[in-house]
Amino acid sequence: MSLEISIEKISPKCGYAESGRKSTTPYVQVEVQKSFLWMFKQFAGKYTTKSSADEVYGEKHVFEVADIKGAEVVIEVWDDHMGDRTFSMVGVKQMSGTDRKFLLGSCKIQLDHYELSSTPKPVKCKLNNTFKDEGAEVYVIFTYNTH
Repeated sequence: MSLEISIEKISPKCGYAESGRKSTTPYVQVEVQKSFLWMFKQFAGKYTTKSSADEVYGEKHVFEVADIKGAEVVIEVWDDHMGDRTFSMVGVKQMSGTDRKFLLGSCKIQLDHYELSSTPKPVKCKLNNTFKDEGAEVYVIFTYNTH
């Protein structure tokens, strides 16, 4: 069985742009995981999109899964270029002092909440932890093939 995940776009943009400076070029990390015994996680895989200044991706990845019962998709939006700036914003998380990678937003999608099938199913997920007030959402399309 396979789960195809297509990352379409983020709207409104969750990246940062300042007049006269290089804007961010966020990328999306997608991870499929399944909880068991309420405290352990089994990982089905991870995928990272290419960076995109306009935050339109249109990228697909197929994960081989035994089933999707109890599975969730964790989506994180990252940027490698925000560390090049000398500004401070509340809500921006920096991962280690050397790689200058910033988490711009994240969300989890519980696959049990959707009746996924071989027909593509569009889903919007509101990004948490963003430093913008506009309420950015990531647009995802799921296709679940059982054969």
